[in-house]
Amino acid sequence: MLEAGVSKVVITPDVPVRMAGYADRKGPYDGSYEDIFLRALFLRDSGSGVRFVIVSADLIWWNPEIMEMLRPMLSASGYSPDEVVFTATHDHSGPGTGNAFIPPLETGERRYMEKLVNAASEAIAAAARDAEKVSLHIGRTEAPLNVYRRVIIGGSVQMMPNYSVKPDTLMTVLSFRREDGSVKAALVHYPCHANLSHENMLQRDYPGILEDTVECEYPGSTVLFLQGCTGDMRPNSVLGDKFVPASREGVIAFGKEAGDYAIKAIRDSEECSASLSAVRTAFSDIPVDHDFSGAVLDSETERLWKEWTDRKDGSYERLFMKSITAGGTALIFANAEIVKSYAEYARELSPGSLLTGYSDGMIGYIADRKQMEEGGYEPVGSAPYFAVAGRFGMDTEKKVRELIKEVLG
Repeated sequence: MLEAGVSKVVITPDVPVRMAGYADRKGPYDGSYEDIFLRALFLRDSGSGVRFVIVSADLIWWNPEIMEMLRPMLSASGYSPDEVVFTATHDHSGPGTGNAFIPPLETGERRYMEKLVNAASEAIAAAARDAEKVSLHIGRTEAPLNVYRRVIIGGSVQMMPNYSVKPDTLMTVLSFRREDGSVKAALVHYPCHANLSHENMLQRDYPGILEDTVECEYPGSTVLFLQGCTGDMRPNSVLGDKFVPASREGVIAFGKEAGDYAIKAIRDSEECSASLSAVRTAFSDIPVDHDFSGAVLDSETERLWKEWTDRKDGSYERLFMKSITAGGTALIFANAEIVKSYAEYARELSPGSLLTGYSDGMIGYIADRKQMEEGGYEPVGSAPYFAVAGRFGMDTEKKVRELIKEVLG
C-alpha cells in the first residue's frame, strides 16, 4: 500500500535579495509578483517500509553551500540523505542559495539560507503527518512548448532557436489519488528552462503558473514541478531568430498552456502498481581538462574564475545521482544541468523513466560528446561561472551513461 502526504511553505525572502540566474541583475529585486514556495511530497510503501521525500522549491537550484546546511537538519529529523531529494524548478527569478560559484552567477545571503533550511524541515515534517493511503496514476502527453537552443554559424555555436533539432517535448505526470478518487498530489515532469522572464521581479516563472493551473482544476491538490534535462532547451519565446524574454502576461499565458497539458496527462492517465523500490544512489568523478581555449572571458570574469577555482581541487567535479521507482516508473535526480540526450538514453534503458536535474546541489552543465566537440555555452562558456577549472573531459558522456545505468540497476 502506498501512502502520500504533502505540504507547502512560503519561502519569500523577508527583505529583497539578489536573484540568481542573470549576471546583469546585480542588486536586490525591485518587487515581487507573487510569493514563492517550497513544497514537499512524502511517500511511503507500507509493505516494504521504503519512504522517500521530494522537496521542490521555486529556486534556480540548491547551491552546494546550502546542501551542507541541509544534511545536519535531515539527520536531526530522522532521515538519511538517501531518503530525501532537494530539487528546484530552475526558476531564474528566485533568490540565490549559496556562494559556491562566482558572484555574477549567484550570491546567497546566510539569513535567507537559514530560512530555507527551516522551511524544508517544517515542510518535511508536515508532509509526513499528512500521509494517507493513495493510488498512483501515470499519464504522458507531448507538450510542444520548448525549442533546442544551439545553432552552428560560421563554425561556432550560437544560443539561438534551432527548429531542425527536435526538442524533448514529453510531459509526464504522476498523480496520487485519495480513496474517494480526488487528486491529492501530482508530480509534473517537463524539460524546459524556467527563464521566460528577465525582469528584476521575484516570481515563480511558468512552473509556478503551471502548478496553480493544475491545483485550480483539482481543488485540494498540491502540485510539484520536476525540471527535466533542459540544459540545451529553452521556452519557445522567439522573435525572428532570437530568444526574447516574456512579459508578465506572457509568463502567465505560457504557464497556463503548460498547465493545460498537465491536466490532459492526468485525465488520460492509467492506474499503476502503488509501490516504491529501494533508493539507489551513486556518483562518478567527472575529470576536468584545464583547457579554456574556446571560452571568451572579460577580465573581471577571468579574475573571479581563477580566484574561485583556486579554492578547491579542480581536477574533477563529482556528479551524484539518486533514483527511486514508483509504480514501475524510475525517477532519477542529478546535481547538474543535463542535456536532453541523457534523458533519451535513460528512457532507452528504462522506458518511461524521468531524469530530473537541479537536485541535491549543482556542478554545472553536463553536455554530451557531440556538443563538447562543437563547443558553445553548455560545454565551454558556462564553466567559468560554475567555477569549473576548465572543461569536462571528452569521456564525460561515457561516465554519465554508466552512472545512469548504475542507478537504474
